[in-house]
Amino acid sequence: MIKIGIVTIIDNNNYGNRLQNYALQEVLKAMGAEVVTLENYWIFGNRKTYIYNKLKYSNFNKHYSDNEIRKNNFILFNKLINFSDKVISPFDKCRDFDYIICGSDQVWNPYFGTTDITLLTSIEPTKRIAYAASFGVNSMKEETQKKYKKELTKFHSISVREKTAQKIVELLCERKPEVVIDPTMLLETTDWTKVAKKPNEIENNEKFIVTYFFDDSDDKIEYVNRINKKYGYKVYNLLEINKCGKISEMGPSEFIYMISKSVLVLTDSFHACVFSLLFHVPFIVFDRTDSVCDMSSRIDDLLNKFNLNDRKKEFADVNDVFCVDFSNVDFILKSERMKSIDYLRKNIKFSS
Repeated sequence: MIKIGIVTIIDNNNYGNRLQNYALQEVLKAMGAEVVTLENYWIFGNRKTYIYNKLKYSNFNKHYSDNEIRKNNFILFNKLINFSDKVISPFDKCRDFDYIICGSDQVWNPYFGTTDITLLTSIEPTKRIAYAASFGVNSMKEETQKKYKKELTKFHSISVREKTAQKIVELLCERKPEVVIDPTMLLETTDWTKVAKKPNEIENNEKFIVTYFFDDSDDKIEYVNRINKKYGYKVYNLLEINKCGKISEMGPSEFIYMISKSVLVLTDSFHACVFSLLFHVPFIVFDRTDSVCDMSSRIDDLLNKFNLNDRKKEFADVNDVFCVDFSNVDFILKSERMKSIDYLRKNIKFSS
């Protein structure tokens, strides 16, 4: 049995990165590998700078990072993931592994402080594989490009999650990586239902709307208020502790339940869109821009892939928010799954 290490974002506070981590693990296990997620100081490279910058950017997750119950729910979900016994450094060569897979999620986002770990600089080139890696942005500053170019040329194989990422890699190192789907989309809805968990606060057969915003700009608040006034469903904001209490303390398993059972999802989150697609839940997408960069490119690529650009807020009619054409989603998804699995089989020598 071959042994594969996963290098990905480890912040234990974000639903999407925990769920994609779990999904990639399960897919690789089903293909016959032993899979270990490598604990790492993914964002800043070493313990000293990690602690310093955690303090410096403490407001980044201000809505939920200090909630102990939420942290414990993430710890509970993480028991489903096989983590390494020790935290790796940027200099670990990981000789015990046949392959190291970098991905998915925004592992190459230059504004996240991409390190030697996420570019696998200490790993033997023949073992370096990127699966559905994302930059999360559609451009980067010139001064950051040199290191990316140097390291990306060494990868045994590269696949990315978005066409915008494909263009960046082509520009940097004249390689055209394959575009594959996020690991969460490799699993069937039945697989996700098995790990979903109903929050105690939700009644059986309750009808509700979910909002999941990383910023609460005025246009988002105004739109939610219009929807609430028109339809009268209870609204659960999954990132607003003061308004939703224990709902916003939930872990990734409860997140799956809330998205899958909602009548409508309003979001600026990539993975909230993904799970809405998987479960055929009507959704509306809002632009997401933080103080540093525009982060909407990955959602734009997702909507383009599934011909659902009309789900963007500027095109969605408040009077018809529940009418979504999912007729081609499963057909496209089946094709994309096959292509993505083929990429893994082609570049990893699994035991027979």
